Amino acid sequence: MDTSATDQISSETSSNNAPAGAQASVQVQALLRLRELILAGELPGGARIAELAIVETRFINPISCSAAVLTLALCK
Repeated sequence: MDTSATDQISSETSSNNAPAGAQASVQVQALLRLRELILAGELPGGARIAELAIVETRFINPISCSAAVLTLALCK
């Protein structure tokens, strides 16, 4: 994974109430989890991602999930 994705998440979370490092860490974990699901074939590459289903079944924070999906989309 390129570091620009991680940098983008960090910059997007700087305005949150949580400490930037803690929030970025959660979003990076969500990003890595989604990436693993795609690489394992559990989420087909190029397919639409149903964020709500991922949030409910994978116990990922909705904001972190949205940020991770956006980052993955930008990393094409």
